[in-house]
Amino acid sequence: MASGVLLLAGAVITPVVETPGVGAFLLTFVDLPVRVLCVLALMAATRHHWRQGSAGLYAFLALSATLDLLSAAVFRATVLLPGSASQPTGDALQLAAYLCVIVGMLAVPRTNRWRSAQLASLDALVAVGGFGLVVWYALIRPSPVNAGGDPTLAPLIEVAYPVLDAAMLIVLIARARGGLTILPSRVMNALVVAVLASFVGDGFIGVSFYVARSPVFLFASALCHAVSTLALLILGETSRRSALQSASRPDPGADGTLPPLAAAASVLVLAAMGQALWRDGDIDRVLFSGGILLASLIALRQVLAARRHVAWLRDREHQLELQVADRTSELAAANAKLQSLAASDGLTGLANRRTFDATLLEAWQHSQRSGQPLALLLLDVDAFKPYNDTFGHGAGDQVLIRVAQLLQAAVRRQTDLVARYGGEEFVILCPSTTAEGARQFAESVLGVVRHAALPHGASPVAPIVTVSIGISECVARSDREPTTLVEVADQALYDAKRSGRNRAMFRVYEHVEEQVDG
Repeated sequence: MASGVLLLAGAVITPVVETPGVGAFLLTFVDLPVRVLCVLALMAATRHHWRQGSAGLYAFLALSATLDLLSAAVFRATVLLPGSASQPTGDALQLAAYLCVIVGMLAVPRTNRWRSAQLASLDALVAVGGFGLVVWYALIRPSPVNAGGDPTLAPLIEVAYPVLDAAMLIVLIARARGGLTILPSRVMNALVVAVLASFVGDGFIGVSFYVARSPVFLFASALCHAVSTLALLILGETSRRSALQSASRPDPGADGTLPPLAAAASVLVLAAMGQALWRDGDIDRVLFSGGILLASLIALRQVLAARRHVAWLRDREHQLELQVADRTSELAAANAKLQSLAASDGLTGLANRRTFDATLLEAWQHSQRSGQPLALLLLDVDAFKPYNDTFGHGAGDQVLIRVAQLLQAAVRRQTDLVARYGGEEFVILCPSTTAEGARQFAESVLGVVRHAALPHGASPVAPIVTVSIGISECVARSDREPTTLVEVADQALYDAKRSGRNRAMFRVYEHVEEQVDG
């Protein structure tokens, strides 16, 4: 609000400014309080962003606003109280404030890679140095202006102001193209207004010094600096309620090209050196030394850009390799899952009929080669249809799942295979197992199922779920088929059902050899 009053006052009291004391009085008691508020707002924003780990920009802006406040106080004291302070002191404070703004803008992270900030700094140095050399050679060197009556300090101030003004503008443009986009839009707009207002305000002072001395230009400069202060005040207040956005990671391949402003500055320096050589026959030592330094900075910048691009390519290649490895792993896992689904029964999780047939063929061939016996148990859940009719198919599925778990738990050898043969039938393939071993194993399976005591109120056999088992065993021969073993076990299972169920029967081909009662 106070800065708004200042702007309005500047529009209506321009004639009054002819009296320097009145203008200085108004600026002192209206502008300086606003600068104090600006410092406080930026300090609050710094504290807010310090907790977020992104306080660099706001800390430097707060320091810049503090130095600007001191500089304004020195300038006002020089006007109101002659002899109380020197103008060079105010200039030094103002130049330090500009430098803090430049460092603050460079402190904002552009990407997650530190070399990007290096390149941005070198680009700014090349552009600022080039334009500074040209300004010094074309304007300041021929006719220096005495600043503050000090011939020693005058050239420094006359060079430093245009160079730092150009530096602020160049860094702002260079970083705004992608470097400062992590700032919220309102903060970014306020920063742009602040830098541009300072640039225009110093331009009015330059016009007053070099073209025509007029208090109107000086007051216009004061108004521009007031606008800059107001923009920084808004920036500080806005930043207290915002956070930096996530930094981007652009392809650094474009960094190999010198930015337009830096390239233009380099061309201007070369043109100035050519003009000096053509006009005077030799090149000014300062201009020549500056040109050599500028060329060295450009060479260093290009080396860093090339190294950064190579590092980015290697990192990108590594990321692609990791992505390929991840995709390969995911594909292998998906294939394994598909194979598991193709080999497993969807309800019980046991091996399915297809897996059993393949395993039976392998076991049969191994029995042929080794002469070891091969046994097979074919099981059927007793009275399963009445169970489904009475309790429903969902309950029947749960019984099948539970029986499958019991059968799998009863198996003690990894070479034995438990599979769902179809419907309520299960099969257990036992390589290298004799007839006696098969009968003992069948008896233990019967005991495991009975011990589980799964209720079966619709069974005519027992009040619990029971199974019937058909057992077969042989040594594989080339004149027999593997299905013979299943057929004989099926006949034995039929014998077990016909004999009352809840029992295991052993059959060798066409005759019953022994019964194991349940």
